[in-house]
Amino acid sequence: MTSVHEHRPPLSVSEVAAYANLSERFIRRLIAERRIPFVKAGGTRIRFFPDDVDAWLEAQRVEAIEPPVAAHRVTRPLKVKTSTNGPKAKSDARERSAKS
Repeated sequence: MTSVHEHRPPLSVSEVAAYANLSERFIRRLIAERRIPFVKAGGTRIRFFPDDVDAWLEAQRVEAIEPPVAAHRVTRPLKVKTSTNGPKAKSDARERSAKS
């Protein structure tokens, strides 16, 4: 009987962490949450088949989305607020009252 995983030996937690560029702590969290396929060899040793790790990494892939085509932005003129309470407004009001 031949195994599908004969061509590459199983990996340890530290080897998977290095291979996936993740921390060992994160790999152990994935194991505890059973979010990554693993094998318990001898009851305590955790091992990973490289093909399973590759498949898991591929399943984590998030495809990029195409940015929307940039439409020409219509710019509106800025609204300029005129103050009715400032010193300039008061002097303008005095001038208007003096002319009348």
